[in-house]
Amino acid sequence: ENRSRLNDLFDRLLALKLNLAFSGFAKAKSICNPLNYPMLEKMSSLGFHHLFVGVDAGNEADRKLYNKRASLDEGIRAVQLLNSVGISPRYGMIFMNPYSTLETLRDNYRYLLKLKSSNYYHYGGLKVELLKDTKLLGQVQRDGLLTENYSFMNVLGYKFLHQEIQPIADFLDNEFLPRID
Repeated sequence: ENRSRLNDLFDRLLALKLNLAFSGFAKAKSICNPLNYPMLEKMSSLGFHHLFVGVDAGNEADRKLYNKRASLDEGIRAVQLLNSVGISPRYGMIFMNPYSTLETLRDNYRYLLKLKSSNYYHYGGLKVELLKDTKLLGQVQRDGLLTENYSFMNVLGYKFLHQEIQPIADFLDNEFLPRID
């Protein structure tokens, strides 16, 4: 029913022959659904210049930790599909979290290369934010990884389970990102 209503809306807007520009948000799983391919074409014709796609994770451990339904392959496919119809994909990539390992960081990096990301901020600038009343916050708290300065104003107030990750996070925060901003 939603697809039908959206299709009707797009047809009406196209009939107006206006020069419009839109952006929006979509789930990778929805973009990858073959029933939605004609809708993507219409969206491009209508003036959608970009869609923000929920990619978020570049490895299976993080995907499960964030409870993401779309597979890693669907994230890549969604970006490819949007590019193929002329809609620029935008996406966030949570590069680090309290449970990151050297392996998950390597996998995230490789995944971003597959996505052909040219956004330097994806490569270490985004860390998971621990929001109130989330399962992840509860898990991090139970595991003793919250710092004393964690609060709703400091959602990055956590330490890493694997000590070798902290120097990498510090380098990215204090050396890499400030120099390229």
